[in-house]
Amino acid sequence: MKWSMDIRQKRNITLLLSGMMILILLGTFTFRTSMETVRGSFGSIYKDRLVPAVLIVDLSENFFSKRLLLETYLLTDSKLTLEEVQTRLDRYDRQIESLSEEFARTKLTAPEIEQWQAFRANIEEYARLEAEIMRVDKAGNRAAAGALFSKEGSAAFGRGINLLHDLARLQSDVGEELLEGTRKESAFFYVITASQIVLVLAAWLLMLNQIHRSGNQQSERKSMPMSR
Repeated sequence: MKWSMDIRQKRNITLLLSGMMILILLGTFTFRTSMETVRGSFGSIYKDRLVPAVLIVDLSENFFSKRLLLETYLLTDSKLTLEEVQTRLDRYDRQIESLSEEFARTKLTAPEIEQWQAFRANIEEYARLEAEIMRVDKAGNRAAAGALFSKEGSAAFGRGINLLHDLARLQSDVGEELLEGTRKESAFFYVITASQIVLVLAAWLLMLNQIHRSGNQQSERKSMPMSR
């Protein structure tokens, strides 16, 4: 009888330990999966939010530089020659194209794609206006070239800057959504950790209770009078 009681107590303790280990393993697996999700979110924030934000700044800088170069050439007493201006404009165009290709490789949402395509169309429109301005100036009509620059060129430039600003705003909004998702995952980590601690404590208390009951049963058996 005593032998069978000891076997049953050991079996109960083994079942408790096994259940605790299974629950901890399940919690660890869930925790690891959530960690991978958070790592992916942080990677996306850097690659698809922070990097494009820097690219937008660089695009704006080159766009402004093209505008300032033509303004200096057409509307001031600059010593720049037509050939020098064209060479520098071509260099800015290559930089803008390189930045555009890099930006297009990032992960964009549907509204961002739409905004980006609108900006790309604006770049092409502005490039055509620049070519026309340079053609008119080369023909010897500086005043007409300056008027085209100040009117149609100014309008196209303003649209391009507004499109870039709107794109930057979209980038910020999507980045905030990613951060919010990361915050929720972090909160989930705390829940998992707390659950594991509760499970360990519960299993420990159950084991103590089982050991205590075992001790009481052994004491009762010792105190029982032996039958003759």
